[in-house]
Amino acid sequence: MITEEIPLIASSEIEEGIRKTPNVHAVYPFATRYAILKTKDELQGILVKGLDKSYDFNNLKEFIIEGTPIHFNDSTYSRDIMISKKTAQELHLKVNDRVSIYFIRPDGSKRRDKLTISGIFKTDIGDFDNSFAIGDIQLIRRLNNWQQNQIGGYEVMLQDFKKQIPLYINCLSYRALTKTGAFRISKSIFPIFSTG
Repeated sequence: MITEEIPLIASSEIEEGIRKTPNVHAVYPFATRYAILKTKDELQGILVKGLDKSYDFNNLKEFIIEGTPIHFNDSTYSRDIMISKKTAQELHLKVNDRVSIYFIRPDGSKRRDKLTISGIFKTDIGDFDNSFAIGDIQLIRRLNNWQQNQIGGYEVMLQDFKKQIPLYINCLSYRALTKTGAFRISKSIFPIFSTG
């Protein structure tokens, strides 16, 4: 997965079309943004995956080894972040610690924020544990100057990850996808998210 520079327009029609596809359990919008976590003595590059409050964190429950998922609020973006056990160890962080996070703007300048570690996860999927953090999609939208209806993509949860979904969604959603130029579906479907 890479950071999305060009947003998609979220569409309930597209989401419903994907949900109706055999073997699809759920569909969630997301957006990503590269960042740097910095403590007093250490720093590490990460990819923040922003989720919204519709996300069912029960999908990650068995992988959260300390703390809780991020807490969303209605007035602004959440100041919580979930990091992997590997990142926590490398940066000497624990649940409820505050960490500086730096985002690089397109003009090269840095934007600093302070977030609280709400939870620590361990999936045993190297790429995910080595480079991902989970935050609020509202923060990513704000950083990207995106509107409330703009997203980076859709995460598709499968009932059985061993079964493939059809390459086509269906005629109705395919037309909706191509009309909006949104025919991108994330490949970030990991076996850990199967609900089978």
